[in-house]
Amino acid sequence: MDKKRLLISVFLIFLCSYFYARGIIVLSFGQSCDVGEHQEIVFEEKRVLSLLQWPMYPAFASTFSLSLILKHFHISSEIAISYPAFTGDMLDSDYTDVSEQRKTLFSCHNARLQRGIVTSLSLGIPLQVYVSATEKAKKSAITLEPALLFYFSNLTWRAKGGYTQYKGSDGSKFWNETWQKEKYKGGGIEYTKNTFFTFLALNLHFSINNVWFIYLNSALSPFLLAKSSDIHFDRDSLYVDTFIAPAIAIKEDLSFEYKINRFSFSFAMTFLFSYTNFGSTSVLKHSTGEYLSHFNRGSAGLLSKVGRFSLSLRTWL
Repeated sequence: MDKKRLLISVFLIFLCSYFYARGIIVLSFGQSCDVGEHQEIVFEEKRVLSLLQWPMYPAFASTFSLSLILKHFHISSEIAISYPAFTGDMLDSDYTDVSEQRKTLFSCHNARLQRGIVTSLSLGIPLQVYVSATEKAKKSAITLEPALLFYFSNLTWRAKGGYTQYKGSDGSKFWNETWQKEKYKGGGIEYTKNTFFTFLALNLHFSINNVWFIYLNSALSPFLLAKSSDIHFDRDSLYVDTFIAPAIAIKEDLSFEYKINRFSFSFAMTFLFSYTNFGSTSVLKHSTGEYLSHFNRGSAGLLSKVGRFSLSLRTWL
């Protein structure tokens, strides 16, 4: 099923559910800003061999969401599409000395986020734990909502230009910032990262006079499905990392919403942290697809630490 048919199917499910259950549909459009970085890590016998830091300083995106609120069920979906843009400097550090975990080589390259898509689907059961005794139209309430959250992201960067620091005049084998910078003129690196998490979430919602809303959401995932590809154009090498392994991922959300009739304005802050070091790596020749070598589980790692700030306009139907 292509993406267009999938989106139409999701919309029809929401529409049919609304007319059947007489729930509330909430449509939202907004702008967001991501600040943080994604790390690509290479391990050799549990020792860090290489660390690449892909930046988001910052990355801007448009966000769209669709929610269906029923009496005993809540379903919502969201998609964020980033604008292609320069997002900072990609830092590439190597630790090639086996006797000591110290940096030996370093390079810095201009990084451009070429594609960024983040989607999520949440299924929750709202449990009202408090309702004020005031009139219904102006009631205040507290709702606790256990939920299941499915989260997918697809990100691609291209890094080129910048400089390298591979050799110092002092003869030291360990890098320091005084080493001479050599201008880099090669083809650069392209990095694509696809990740999928299934989160167990607990959401706490406060409604004040049915005008102000505060949302506190916490989610935890112990397992990761991911695949990343790293193309080094100078060496004609393609590194493919696969993760079907234990991981830790934490997602925290805090948002404030002010409602006027059928419209509301929302400000949200989100923090996502994830880490795993259980990936395996395959090396191919990029131009031909020829298989060169394979490194077993524990040779690759991923780490993400990203904060998102967003403003949205919502309409309640």
